[in-house]
Amino acid sequence: MDKTYHIDVIFKQIPLLRDFVYHYVAYKELYSRGRGPEGEEKFWTYIVNAHLSQAIINWVTVFEVVSDQSRWNRMDLKLDPKRKTREEFVSDLLTHIQFTEQEWKQYWNEVSEFRDKFVAYGDILFEKPAAYLDIAYKAARFYDRWIREQVNGILIMD
Repeated sequence: MDKTYHIDVIFKQIPLLRDFVYHYVAYKELYSRGRGPEGEEKFWTYIVNAHLSQAIINWVTVFEVVSDQSRWNRMDLKLDPKRKTREEFVSDLLTHIQFTEQEWKQYWNEVSEFRDKFVAYGDILFEKPAAYLDIAYKAARFYDRWIREQVNGILIMD
């Protein structure tokens, strides 16, 4: 087995990516349906917000650049010559989401700030709108596909 993939990291990231997608899709679907039945608006607002919050937490957990083992930068992307380097991966990701590196950093900072100040700490003075997750979704789908391509034949993934 190719240990340069840090299989333990993959096993942590795949469920986080999956859960991000589930919460994001649930958020989008429920939000598009409005406030819910009369008399239950508050309940459905909490449900919608919970899905948005959890989606943001999961996405930032994977894409945050820190030393935690569940983060994407923990994948050893300096692989054998047939596989892509870290720089090639980042370049492909940016091309896929149609962002420059600076735009990616700014977007990540906005989502992360929303997570830190609103979702995690409930800063009552934080007044920025909720983070838009369309780019986060595209990045997560790209990364999921990339992982599956890289481990094809090494791991069986469902």
